[in-house]
Amino acid sequence: SGGTQLLNNDSKYPFDTKQLPIMCNFAEEKPRKTFQAYQSSYRSIVFSHNSQWFKAKGIGIPIGNSRPIFQDGKILSYRLLKPKIGSGEPLIWGFSTREDAEKEISWMKGIKEQGLSQVEPIGIGIYENVSVLDFDDRISLFRYLDSVDLKNILEHFSERSRQTTVCCIFCDEPSDIRVDEILYAFMFPGVEKVVNKSDCKDYVKWLGSSCAYNLRQFHTHGLLHGTIPKKGGFFTNSHFCNHLVGETETWMTDFHMVEKTTDKLRMER
Repeated sequence: SGGTQLLNNDSKYPFDTKQLPIMCNFAEEKPRKTFQAYQSSYRSIVFSHNSQWFKAKGIGIPIGNSRPIFQDGKILSYRLLKPKIGSGEPLIWGFSTREDAEKEISWMKGIKEQGLSQVEPIGIGIYENVSVLDFDDRISLFRYLDSVDLKNILEHFSERSRQTTVCCIFCDEPSDIRVDEILYAFMFPGVEKVVNKSDCKDYVKWLGSSCAYNLRQFHTHGLLHGTIPKKGGFFTNSHFCNHLVGETETWMTDFHMVEKTTDKLRMER
């Protein structure tokens, strides 16, 4: 069970407002309503809708034995207590906590209103009937999954799982092509036979300066696109994977780690 909390009218949401998309395995073999979409990163999808790219972020895992399991109307997933991902805060594998989802939608809305991004927030989805098993990190999770079969997993969920609520977010994007994906393309053998080498160099210079300009605009507004690890030091979420590229523009995305700061030294570093 679950539902949606949408910011505007329902026409921007491509499903029934009582339906949520999910990437998972099914414990029972029953007919399911499915659709085709492109994978985006490791827990999200995108597809064309209303002349934009609709993105559903944090809706499960697309492949592998760590996919959430759907059984008798309940979602079974995993909680990582010391994930060593992002801020290092506990996370639900494949999904977002409600706090993180609401924070990202709020930042997405504010950043778009300031003209710093073309990504438009649509709302959040709420999965209410969820059980999780606790693990320290990804290593312990995958060691566990490699040592058990589905029957064992379902038994462990029935014996020691915890009930929780998880969320996903929805938005429209002008593109879901990441800048790093463009750079990978220039590594293909023989690419210079297809595209002029000097054009490639000019394009890479444009990519770099455009992304740097986006970061500078964030800093001008007192925003840092990153976070500080618990153990100190500096971590930036502003790598090329988190910049989108269209034909004539680039945009920043993935706003769950945006924070306000007046520390110019941090921004410079």
